[in-house]
Amino acid sequence: MQKFLAKTLVTILLGSLSSNTLAQLPPTPTPTPATSAPISSTAPDLKLLNQAVGIFWQGNRASTESQIVLTIQGKTAAFKSVTINATVKSIAQTGDRFRSELTISRSGNPTKNTYTIVSDGRDVWLYRADLGRYSQLKLSEFKSQFYSPLIGLTSVFFVSMAEGDRQKMIADLASNRNLFKLLSAEEIKNIQGVNRQVDGKTLYLYYYANPKGNTNFVGFVRPDTGKLQQVEFVNDSEYAVVKIVEKIIDRSTTTTVDSTDRVFKFSPPQGTKKVDSISTELLQLLQ
Repeated sequence: MQKFLAKTLVTILLGSLSSNTLAQLPPTPTPTPATSAPISSTAPDLKLLNQAVGIFWQGNRASTESQIVLTIQGKTAAFKSVTINATVKSIAQTGDRFRSELTISRSGNPTKNTYTIVSDGRDVWLYRADLGRYSQLKLSEFKSQFYSPLIGLTSVFFVSMAEGDRQKMIADLASNRNLFKLLSAEEIKNIQGVNRQVDGKTLYLYYYANPKGNTNFVGFVRPDTGKLQQVEFVNDSEYAVVKIVEKIIDRSTTTTVDSTDRVFKFSPPQGTKKVDSISTELLQLLQ
């Protein structure tokens, strides 16, 4: 993590978008091209990246409101493309704990479904209040589902950081250590940086292409504040091209040590029915 942020983030997400998961997805005729590398760029601004990392993980809990677009396009001509839109409000804490409120819809379909997804670091609950039902699965199983990044890419990144590692990183930053100073020339070569106008704002884009191929990651940072504004991830596998874009509307961090905290606990409301899985109806978004 401390050697190369983007490499770690890509590795985390690849774990949730496994080939077994992608093999189940409906393919589409024309793959979405991967986000292109900047046409004109300079050596990445590692000082700003250092600042952005410190701000992103300055507390052990993050509250995020964001908009997400997930596009899946397969590599046979049998199916049309699928685009899923989500608005999400998440509370995430290091150690794989989170509570997310999602409203999900498929492009071209006015139907919107709302889900509550809660993780205590071991188990995950998916809850549909309108249907009065919920399901429970292991965290490892949840991470293997195609919809797991809909809690927010930034939340996926955040909860995957061990608390001890976060504290060490913050201590290093407090002592003015540059986390990226020891990057090799080969590692720096795989990341590019460029200023771009995005929605009328000047943002600094960090573009990382996995040297082993098929994946790339783009982080959009405000150069005046060091705050992350948007992330994009593309995975081009033998089965499909998956592109996820998360635009951050609001994000704040804090530090909490409350051992009685119930935020990451799920208690089924009276009358709610437990079902084997809610994943099936989520898969219907892809039909």
